[in-house]
Amino acid sequence: MPIKRNRCGRAMCQFPVDEGMQCDNCKRWFHSMCTNLTPAAYKRCCKPLANWLCNDCCSTTKLRITEAIATLSGALKLMDCKRPPPQKNTDYCSDSDDVASVIDKTAHVPDATLPISECSTAQKNTHHITDTQVAPTILDEPSSDGNGKTAVKKRRTRGRKPAAPVAQGLAEQASSTPVSSRQTNPTKISEEDANEWRTVVSRKKRDKDNTSATPPKKDRNTLTPQGKKVTESKPDLSDRSLILHKVEESLALDPKTRFEHDLNLVKPLLDKLLPQTVSGITIHSVYRIGQKPDPTVSEPVRLLKVVLNSKAERDAILSNSHILKGSGIYVRADLSLADRVKRQAAALELSERRRNGEKNLKIKGFRVVRVRSLMIPKPLWVGRGSTNLN
Repeated sequence: MPIKRNRCGRAMCQFPVDEGMQCDNCKRWFHSMCTNLTPAAYKRCCKPLANWLCNDCCSTTKLRITEAIATLSGALKLMDCKRPPPQKNTDYCSDSDDVASVIDKTAHVPDATLPISECSTAQKNTHHITDTQVAPTILDEPSSDGNGKTAVKKRRTRGRKPAAPVAQGLAEQASSTPVSSRQTNPTKISEEDANEWRTVVSRKKRDKDNTSATPPKKDRNTLTPQGKKVTESKPDLSDRSLILHKVEESLALDPKTRFEHDLNLVKPLLDKLLPQTVSGITIHSVYRIGQKPDPTVSEPVRLLKVVLNSKAERDAILSNSHILKGSGIYVRADLSLADRVKRQAAALELSERRRNGEKNLKIKGFRVVRVRSLMIPKPLWVGRGSTNLN
């Protein structure tokens, strides 16, 4: 019986899925490329306890969450509408979250003989406007009609600034009311708080402008080694330097003694390699490359670097480097940092291939190449009339 193969759930794909990911909601299979996931996210979703939803299921889930939030917000608004009406002689409104302005009776309440419509006209320009929604304003002693209903004025705020008489009336009411009998409204902002807030904001803005205009100065003494910038780099002297291999090294403890020993060995070597057309060369420095060897352990001799005055002097010495053939000492030109990295990688490859049993290998142009072996190991004499080559 043939094995049933699932097809990709993507609309534009529909190819069989040999290896992919399954949606935890609709149980459809998708190719790794059809999931629109990065390699890191795909690896995390492949774990046993991880969950993954396709794009269609994600859209449906988001729609359900949006509908649930809308239903919850509607229920909260309905609960706010069913709250009990506010009690009399209160200085704040609890019917809504909007700020209700408390109007001083002596300064703002019109005559009790006026009807409700005229009271609304008289109070039109005396309310403290702080929001953009319709909210009721409760008076200190609200007027009542014959049925005993409280006169409540509806107002629509448009972001207008409070009038000066309102602020003056609030100040007089605050000064006349004892401190112990006052009730604070956390949603109410006084004029002093607003002025203080403007001062703080302007001060922060001024400090920010000053900071952007003049960047802070860094103290060199407080900087960490990671924070210090390298302003001066060492000059590259590889184009006028020589590297000497297998030059005997002194085991003396005194650095000066070791330096004099190396210098005395370098002088006759350079004199031997110096062409007849060159009168002399200038040596700037002579030093060993690498750490000092341990006398108790047999280690290879460190390389000896010689820095000359110019590139022409180095080329003149290298032109006669074949003279040292058979002496056990090898001289070559110094390499730059990039070339040293390439040569080190080639040396590692050469040693590894030799350990694997390969032969006739050498480094040429920073690459490991195979040398063709000679068919005739030594010169062969062929006499006249000889028939054999033995």
